[in-house]
Parts: sequence; structure tokens; C-alpha cells
Amino acid sequence: NTEGREDIAIYPDEPNSGGGRLSSIEIASGDKCQKYAFEYDYFLDYRYPSKKESKRLQLTAIKQKKCDETLIGTYTFSYQGQRKGSQNKIFIPHRLSPETDHWGFYNAESNNNTQSLQNSVPATEFMSTLHNGNKVNVKFSSLVKREQPQSGVTPMLIGMLDKITYPTGGCTNFEYEANTVYVKEKTIENIIDLSSITGDCNNTQESNLVAFTAGMIANGKLMVNISCNGECTVNSNHSTACVKFKDANGTVVYTLPLYENYNCSSSNPPSIANEVLLSTFLTVGTYKVELITTNGNATVSIHSETEQFINKKVGGLRIKSVTSKVSETDNLPIVKNYKYTIPTNSNISSGKLLYKPRYYFHASVYSGSNNSYAAMIDLGTTPADPDPNDPNDTNLPLGLTWTDLFVFKSTPTVPLTDLVGYHVGYEYVTEETTNFGRKETKYHAEIYDDGSNTPYPYVLEGYNAKNGNVITEKIYDKDGILKSEMENIPYE
Repeated sequence: NTEGREDIAIYPDEPNSGGGRLSSIEIASGDKCQKYAFEYDYFLDYRYPSKKESKRLQLTAIKQKKCDETLIGTYTFSYQGQRKGSQNKIFIPHRLSPETDHWGFYNAESNNNTQSLQNSVPATEFMSTLHNGNKVNVKFSSLVKREQPQSGVTPMLIGMLDKITYPTGGCTNFEYEANTVYVKEKTIENIIDLSSITGDCNNTQESNLVAFTAGMIANGKLMVNISCNGECTVNSNHSTACVKFKDANGTVVYTLPLYENYNCSSSNPPSIANEVLLSTFLTVGTYKVELITTNGNATVSIHSETEQFINKKVGGLRIKSVTSKVSETDNLPIVKNYKYTIPTNSNISSGKLLYKPRYYFHASVYSGSNNSYAAMIDLGTTPADPDPNDPNDTNLPLGLTWTDLFVFKSTPTVPLTDLVGYHVGYEYVTEETTNFGRKETKYHAEIYDDGSNTPYPYVLEGYNAKNGNVITEKIYDKDGILKSEMENIPYE
């Protein structure tokens, strides 16, 4: 039997128009009959109680009965979270809430919780290769103040199943923790403070003399960041920046190539950052740095970069422990603890992030004189495709020129899950049961996307299909003695 639902109404004036919920199941064989009746409540976003998307269906109990309604026993379910609002319901944010991390899990970022922010783009920064082969760092400042969509453990726990109580009086409690992955993180540190020279529309600024040592040159990178300024009076659709190095006498010893930003005609143009290694042009010595800006704003910095692997929290939760008791006062519960680290180091997560969040798309395109994009080119697929690295390429149709198109979105440009809906995979999982032993399982887990411009839709390769398959399984007794071992034969 089914009943109407209040959380998915299609028509506002018909609350139960969105579908039904299962109310009971009857199982009969001859003169024997048993019934399972389901009881429900709703989670509610008390801030918007009248919106249908503010309710979420919640299973509270399953009653086992005879078909004459005689009660046999009751299973009850309780959930994490606080009861709030006049209706005294457990709070969960509404289904369309922007208070989420990259993967859509609640992170309680209240700065995101307005209607106008639902279409905003998170602040985004990435390195990309232009059509001419030059590498640039592209930085997009958010249209409005929106927090970076990181994950938080406490908010994600809201609404999670906390406890099951059985008709016998026993119960099972669940403990969760955030998903973690072992990823490479980049740390940037300024070597020289050049904040005093900032280009504003059309001006020239110069730093004091700076001593560049061998170590600074070996590890340093110079970055020029160019942003647009609509208040500039001269051709504000195109901004440029030029950086020169002068010796103590004021003589120019090196001039970097002119850096340009052609994106100023858009409503919220990204800033473009160009990066170059000091070791490719500079020798040990004392120099002044000069910044010349036209039609926009610019900054220059000199920094070093280091990379290290860290355990990083990502969206969603995993089981940390499951505790089973025969009664509420049971002093000898059965506890299952779960670990997700690699065998050789208990401090390193075996988690793999299958896809990296990306809020941009970069394409090399050619455009006509009317500034409309004629076509997106999959470079090199046919001999007729123009070569963006060759300005004299005869394949380029007359009147068209190469340019680079950057598209920014408020949601990731590609799905963040695999074909069955997972965004994280674990290579090693250990399940240890109190006074019983442990089971160690190794799974196939490989990332699909390294964060570069991976084409979409993805091609299903062999490793994609294998993800999640068990490779080995070992079972140990409580004394740590191996009792059984299983290994799956690889297949193609």
C-alpha cells in the first residue's frame, strides 16, 4: 500500500500530487499472514517551512504485525541533528540550498544562502595553455561573495542514521567520519615583496633595488596578473602589462614579452596571470622591477612553489564504527571499527578522488570580424583544421583569427562521480571486530581525471570498469593469525 508524500508535490494546490510512499507490505501463505507497516516523519528546513523542497522524507519506524493488526515488534530509527522551528522537526537544508560543498553535501556556509548567490561562480584559479603554446594562470574573482565550497564534518552529519532499535531491545549505533583522499597540494610563498608597484589603468611604477641571490633565482617564479578596468579611458576592451628589469644605473637589462588580456569585453572578465621562471632569463645581481600598465590593472609578484601530499577532507561521510548491543545496558557490545589507510602507513589515506572539481572550460577557437565564435576546434583531428601555432596557416579561413575562450560556471563543468555515482574510492579497507579479528580488503581504485581539460563525456577504459572490484581479501583471528586469503584473478 502507498500514501501521498508532502515533499515532492508537483502542483502547489495538490500536496500529494508528487507520488507516494510505501505504507505497508503484507506477506501471506495459506492461513499464515504477516504485515510490515512503515511510519514516517519529515526532515524540515525551518527557515522556509512553506516550500515543498524544504521537506525530506524520514523513516521513523517499521512495525511487524499479524494481519489482524496484532503487534509483534517494532524497529525504530533515529537520526543525527537538532529539532528546530515551530514544527519541531530535525533540520536539514532544503533540496535547492546553495550551502553545499563541491559534491553537493551540506557545509553550512551561510554566505551562500541567498537566491542571488545560486547563480554565482566560485572564485576559480587555474593554469592553462593558450592556442599559441604559452602557459597562463587564469584567475576568476567571484561575482558575489561566495565561500569556497569546502567540506565540513559536522554539517554533513545532519540527517544521518544514528541508531536502530530492534524489537528484542537490542540496538545498533553508527559513527561516521569525513571522506579523505591523499592528494598533492601546492604551497605558494612570496620571495620578494613587490606589493608597492601596482598598475592602475595607464601608468608606470618601479620598485626599489632588490638583491637577487642564486637560491632565489633557482626557485623563484615571476607572475604578472592583468585584470580589466572599465574606467580606463583608452580601449578598455584590451589591457596589457610589461615588466622590465633595470640595473643599479637604471639601464634596462631584460624586458619580458608583453602580457595581454583580451577578455575585457565580457560582463565579469577573468584576470589573466602569466608566469615565468626567473632562471630562464635572470642572473645573480641587484635590480629594480618596472611595471608598465595600459588600459587595465596589473600586479607583479615573485614567489616560490612547493608541493606536498596531504590527507584532504572531501564531500560525504564514511562509516567509522558500528556498535551492536543486545540491550541498552549491554557492557560487552560488539564493535566494528573501519580504517581506510594504506598498510605501510596508518597516517596516509588510501582514498582516491575520482574527479577534481573544475568550474571552468578552456577552448581554442577562431572568431570572425563580428566577434562571434565561429567554431570550437578539436585541434589536430583532421588535416583541414587550422594550426593555432602558425599565424600563416593557410587552413585558417579568410577573416578569422585565433583566440582563447574561457567559460566559467556556478557548477562543475563535468560530473564529479563515476558511472555508478561515487566520487571517492578506497584502495584499502580494514574491518576490525572486537574480540573476533579483522578483515583486510584491497580494492581496485584509480582516478579518472587529474584536473586537466579531460574531455567529456568520458571514455570507459578498462581501469574505470574495474574500480571497486576486490583484488585481495585476508581474514585474521583475534590473535592476528591469518585464517584465510582470497585473490581475484585480473581480467581485461
